[in-house]
Amino acid sequence: MGLVAGVALLSVACSSDDGGTSGGEAGSSAAGSTSSAGAGNAGSGGSGAGATGGSPSAGSGGTSTAGQGGSAGASEGGSGGQSSSASLEGQIGRTARIPDGLDGIGNVYIAVFADNPVTNMNAEALANALIMDADLSMDGTGVSYRVDNIPVSNEARYVVAFMDDDGNVTPESPSPKKPDLIAFDGLSPIKVTLASPGVTKLDLVLTAEIPF
Repeated sequence: MGLVAGVALLSVACSSDDGGTSGGEAGSSAAGSTSSAGAGNAGSGGSGAGATGGSPSAGSGGTSTAGQGGSAGASEGGSGGQSSSASLEGQIGRTARIPDGLDGIGNVYIAVFADNPVTNMNAEALANALIMDADLSMDGTGVSYRVDNIPVSNEARYVVAFMDDDGNVTPESPSPKKPDLIAFDGLSPIKVTLASPGVTKLDLVLTAEIPF
């Protein structure tokens, strides 16, 4: 019950302001080199909310999976003033079996929370992204995502991502329900710390089907 109520806060995060990004549409990426987690600063030329689709799965070799907390790195980009917010970007892949009668193609909702929405139903949704018509139908494939404007903090943030394969999510109040696939680390959302402005790399994997 905590999961459903907590993740329902995606209705706040996934607002019409973001518009959504197609699974095959490329958003702009941060320029510059990649450094260690939280070390980089974002310039004024910030990146868009979407990224290209069809990239190798987050679970493939050389790229860490969401179940392991993802790989973390920061990049510097643009020129001018320093941003006061952080961004997450990476790949969304799938290891969970596609439910019977579905095709592994659907909208993917991603939200970053200030606290664990499974244990705290009042956890605040801080930022979000929506990938429309993401194609995860083939094993070993994935799509890219990016979430911007996340307030920096030394406290852990919690990332929830799920695919609405059967189209049963209400866009005005999106929350995962059976048989949606969700990215979890065990029984909890993915935890990440964003202590400095910049771009942090975090790959996510849809590992399980929501059972209720």
